[in-house]
Amino acid sequence: RAEVNPERIGVLGIDLGGDLAIRAAGTDQQIAAVLALAPFLNQVNTKPGLGILKEMSYLEALHWSSFRKRGELVADLATLNSISKFGSRPLLLIYGDQDSIIPVERVRATFGEEMAQERLKSLPREGHLSLPHSPVASILVARWFKENL
Repeated sequence: RAEVNPERIGVLGIDLGGDLAIRAAGTDQQIAAVLALAPFLNQVNTKPGLGILKEMSYLEALHWSSFRKRGELVADLATLNSISKFGSRPLLLIYGDQDSIIPVERVRATFGEEMAQERLKSLPREGHLSLPHSPVASILVARWFKENL
């Protein structure tokens, strides 16, 4: 598209879409910046245990858990491998500090402290399901893309 500046392409993904955005940037150098809200990152995070009931009803949790391919998709996407290909391109991962599906402490443990400081943000009083609807997250996303593209 003529109106798109090829030097300023950024992608945003939520949940599994965050993993897809990261994978896309890992294979396409035209993507200049990536922001992912609560991506799974690895297969372990697709099995939340009973903590899921803090975020959704029992019936919703049953339905969510019935999608067995989620773990396979995350494994196939190899999100962590894609992150290793970013180099100096901007990447920000945002999680809610009340996320019961993918606890931010588990994500922080996945990365070294330096990377967690640079590329990981935790929003107070937000869960996995509330994060995409958060006005604070929306402001942060808009500001981050403005600063990084």
